[in-house]
Amino acid sequence: MNDVIEFAYAPAVVFVPPNGQRTGRKGQWFFFAVSLAMLAIVLTGFSSTFYLKGIVVSRAPALPLEGYLILHGCVMTAWYLLFSVQTLFVAIGHKAHHPRLGVVGVVLAAAVVLTGGYVSLAFPAHLAELGVPNAEVFEQDLGTALANMVMLGWFSGFVTAAVLLRRRRAWHGRLMFWSFFITISPAFANGAGNGARLLGPLMETYLPGWPAVPILFAAAWIGLLIFDWRTQKHVLPATLVCPALLIAAVFTILGAVNAFRTPELLEFFLRVV
Repeated sequence: MNDVIEFAYAPAVVFVPPNGQRTGRKGQWFFFAVSLAMLAIVLTGFSSTFYLKGIVVSRAPALPLEGYLILHGCVMTAWYLLFSVQTLFVAIGHKAHHPRLGVVGVVLAAAVVLTGGYVSLAFPAHLAELGVPNAEVFEQDLGTALANMVMLGWFSGFVTAAVLLRRRRAWHGRLMFWSFFITISPAFANGAGNGARLLGPLMETYLPGWPAVPILFAAAWIGLLIFDWRTQKHVLPATLVCPALLIAAVFTILGAVNAFRTPELLEFFLRVV
């Protein structure tokens, strides 16, 4: 019984140093700043398709908002707000609040996977219902749906590992950090079905050829390295291993898209929803 209670109150996002090491509050503002940046990316990227649909308009028409899309958007918004709240608590020294939000983080992570998985699975059929030719869905959107599903698998792995390693705070915090990062790439999506998302067209217009997500990944990693050096005077193993896992995730996503994007898979997607 005690083990169950301890798990339920384990912190979902804790960016604190390993036992016996102090960072002070100044360094912890780094994580809060990153959380605000991720939240800003999500709010901006989906402004024309979700948050300010009909007010902010991108170059491509936004798809109709079905109920399951609204639910997924609310879940993802809550997920990123949790990141900001948790990192703010650490930055201002209110670390006791983390355990109370632990169960919320676990439930939200499960909701991210369930709603995100359904959105990905339903994406090709939703486009087909709107009159997008199957050939166009196959060429441009089936790969997106497949990539998102594989990404959610890695997301689940990061969050699960973070929960299992919740007593090893450096590992827990960085695994959670990258679990949030891995979900921001859809905010930059472009092309048929998702070209209405604001950041993709903006990047193409003003920074053509600049890969936004890899640049953000490099900036986040460098930021963590600097944070470690300033607060610990050395780089923590978790800071090196977790981004390497994220790079492995990218290669598995690309491999899955190349290997499994077939007409048979499209037919399965169109029938299953």
